[in-house]
Amino acid sequence: MSKQTSKSDETSGPLTRRLTVATLSRGTATPFDLDPDRQTRVEIARQMGLSAVNALRFKGELSPCRKDGWRLMARLTAKVVQPCVVTLEPVEQSIDLKIARELLPASEVADEVDLVLDPDAEDEPDYFEDDIDPGAICLEELALALDPYPRAPGVDPTETLVAPPGADPLDAEALKPFAKLAELKRKLESRDP
Repeated sequence: MSKQTSKSDETSGPLTRRLTVATLSRGTATPFDLDPDRQTRVEIARQMGLSAVNALRFKGELSPCRKDGWRLMARLTAKVVQPCVVTLEPVEQSIDLKIARELLPASEVADEVDLVLDPDAEDEPDYFEDDIDPGAICLEELALALDPYPRAPGVDPTETLVAPPGADPLDAEALKPFAKLAELKRKLESRDP
């Protein structure tokens, strides 16, 4: 892959690798291979709130597809370290994903966008202006793949009970819809001789 000069604006990040669409061949696929150096991985970890990004690779290609669109097919592999949400011990996570995205020119965006919350529906295509940034896509997919609540081995989920001053905290059992009725039943049954 030939290196692209990135524009220095607010959308630039540590892994920005813009490919100018006008220079891409519509006849063949354009390969890319992002394998950031240690310093770039340190910056990615800092920006994503991770303890470390020990390895990261995003390798694939952009192929022309319908009209003026592009299809990105890639493999994302990473080894990251996050703090345990309970003990703050380091938790390692390995990621190995196949990524497929369809990208269409922004000029094809409909004036009105319908919000559909159907988890089984096909993913909507991404849109681009003048260039496509595989680096930004890599970081988006990495963020989505991270465990939101990493736990060190052997650490069970914890329950936190909070209440305003002077009130008894409610646990999960007390929040069940018929918990008060069950408690009343137990009290009534304990009174019977």
